Amino acid sequence: MSNRIEVNGTEWKEGRLYIKTEALNQNIETIEDTGQMIVDSDNLSFIYIIDVNEAFVYVSITEPYWNDIKEAKENNTNVVALIGEHEVQLENIFTELEDLVENIEGNSNYGEEFMGSVEKIFLNKA
Repeated sequence: MSNRIEVNGTEWKEGRLYIKTEALNQNIETIEDTGQMIVDSDNLSFIYIIDVNEAFVYVSITEPYWNDIKEAKENNTNVVALIGEHEVQLENIFTELEDLVENIEGNSNYGEEFMGSVEKIFLNKA
């Protein structure tokens, strides 16, 4: 079973970027980074996959938070997902992001709006 949770805020603290999410509707016993990210172009979102209690949870990072992710990447700042009181560092977020942005650039298969937004924010294209 998989769940999707939305990022609903960010905070720069202690030299890290915390991406805050809505609460999960379950008790968290274990939480781990999978090191994988995909996209949801229909909802203008990068999806970072984490493992909670041995089930995938999709952390949806929508366009309003991309500038913070970009700034963290430029400054080589750790990104940590904050899910309730639980933290998980997103170890592979920048590598995954680079690969996805490279695939999205100029590729209208992702949809013109998503492609344009990604190019504008991550590649500084008008």
